[in-house]
Amino acid sequence: AFYMFNRDSNSAEAAVIKLDPTVHDFGDVSVAGGVVSTTMTIKNNGGSDLVISDMDSSCGCTSATITKDGVEGPVFGMKMHGKNPVDWSETLLPGETAQLNIYYDPTVHQDLRGAVTRAISIYSNDPNHKISVAKIEVNQVD
Repeated sequence: AFYMFNRDSNSAEAAVIKLDPTVHDFGDVSVAGGVVSTTMTIKNNGGSDLVISDMDSSCGCTSATITKDGVEGPVFGMKMHGKNPVDWSETLLPGETAQLNIYYDPTVHQDLRGAVTRAISIYSNDPNHKISVAKIEVNQVD
């Protein structure tokens, strides 16, 4: 007997998160200048839906949101501060993109001067990258 199985090649392919870029260097950021921001692209390079279930910041000076289809989602900061959204998720279909918006507030550390690196952790269902990290670099000046 001859059996032919028609299998959708994407059905077994997992979600794959891709950040571009993974690091942004703001250069000099002044306390007087206030909050600065940047965007990075999040893309689902996999064959299944990518579900982003949570985000966390490495410091209270840094926060992040995701914008999809022109709608900016809730603000995520440090989990330990207890103010992050709960029961939130964002889904990207295969090939779909969204924007990761990262905000740095130099007034949180008014006396800090010099080079700083901060990170946003993005939690998803990508089996190879359950936590993806986006970083910002700042040289804080007066």
